[in-house]
Amino acid sequence: TINTTSTVSSTDAVNTNPSTQNPRQPTVIIVGAGPAGLFAALQLLQTPRHPSHPPPKVILLERGQPVENRGRDIGALINRQIL
Repeated sequence: TINTTSTVSSTDAVNTNPSTQNPRQPTVIIVGAGPAGLFAALQLLQTPRHPSHPPPKVILLERGQPVENRGRDIGALINRQIL
């Protein structure tokens, strides 16, 4: 079974109506919520920018276990060598 989750950086759903989207606001899609993907999303959202440039809309896609559950999987791999 493959679990599919996606996280959007704002509380709003992804806006698909082009007439209401800010044309200067880029949309960035990050595939993978591992350490690199999470850090990339964090950096994109925390990087200072000029007031006329809105922060990007970040979409984080992940098909694996939720981040909270990965610690158990890593522990099982290290301690019992179970995948």
